[in-house]
Amino acid sequence: MMNGHTAKQTKISARVCLAITVLLFTYASNTLACNPELDDCVPIGQFEFQLGLGLGVRTNPISNSDDIPLVLIPRISYYGKHFFIDNLDIGYSAYESESSQLNLLITPGYDSVYFHRSDPRNFFIEVTTSVPVSDVLTNNPGQEASGDRSFEIHQDQLKDRDLAVLAGFEYLWFGRRNEFKLMVLGDISDTHDGTEIRAAYRHLFRIGTHQVGIAAGINHKNEKLLDYYYGLDADEIPGGLLTYRVKDDYTALIGFDWEKPSMSRWRWLGKLNYEVIGENIRNSPLVKDDAVITFFIGKTYAF
Repeated sequence: MMNGHTAKQTKISARVCLAITVLLFTYASNTLACNPELDDCVPIGQFEFQLGLGLGVRTNPISNSDDIPLVLIPRISYYGKHFFIDNLDIGYSAYESESSQLNLLITPGYDSVYFHRSDPRNFFIEVTTSVPVSDVLTNNPGQEASGDRSFEIHQDQLKDRDLAVLAGFEYLWFGRRNEFKLMVLGDISDTHDGTEIRAAYRHLFRIGTHQVGIAAGINHKNEKLLDYYYGLDADEIPGGLLTYRVKDDYTALIGFDWEKPSMSRWRWLGKLNYEVIGENIRNSPLVKDDAVITFFIGKTYAF
C-alpha cells in the first residue's frame, strides 16, 4: 500500500508526464513563427546553447535569507514547426499567423526562487520576475497588521515551499518592434493547485550596434498560490500567536535588457529588473525588503 507521500509523488508524476506527452504527441517537426525585426529568430530544427558569464544578483526579500548570486547564465532553445523549448518553457504552437501565436505551455513556477538557491529560475533568468503584493498579517480576518517587527522568521522555521510546475496557454502578438504576451497558467504538480495570469509588453529599439529592450508587466496570482508561498501558519511564527493568510493579488514590474555583438560568437549582455513589494507584504515578518532587484551584466558565448 502506498503511503501519502508516495501517492502524492505518483500523482505529480502522472500529471507532468501527461502534459508532456500531449505536447510531444502533437509535435510535428520544424517552424515557429518568428519576427526577423526582433533578431530573435533561430535555426529551425536545431538545438541552440549559449552560456553567459558575468556578475549579477537577485535580491532576496525573505527575512534572514541571503541574496542570490548570478554568475553562470545558460540559455537553451529549440524551435520546430510546432514544438519548441525555450529555456525552462516547453510548448506547442497550436495557432500562428504573421503577427500572433497561440501556444500550449509547460513552465516552472517562479515563487520558489526565494526559498531554494538551486531553483532552476535562479540560473535561467528572465527579463521579468514577480513578487506578490499580499494581504494582511492578522489573527482576525479584516484587521490590518501593525507592521511590528519585534520578531523575525528564519528559513529553518518554515515549512517547505516547493517548486510548482504550471501549464496553460500563452498568446503572443508581435509588431515591428513590439511584443505582447499573455499567459494563463495552473499548477499541474499538485504543489499548491493555484492559478496565475501574466501579461507583459516589450519594446525593442537599436542604437548603433546596441539592441535595447524595455518591458512592463502585471501578474495576477490566486489565493492558493500566494498563501502556499507567503502565508504563515501559527507554528512558523514565534509564540504561535498569529497566522498569515494571503488572498488573490497583483504585481507590477518593469525590466530592461541590452545586447551588443562582440567578437565572433560572443555578445555583451545586460539585464535589470525592478519590482516594488506592496505595503501589506512589507508588514509581514516573512519579508525584510520593500523591493526586489535582479541584475546581471556579462558576456554570452554561442556554441
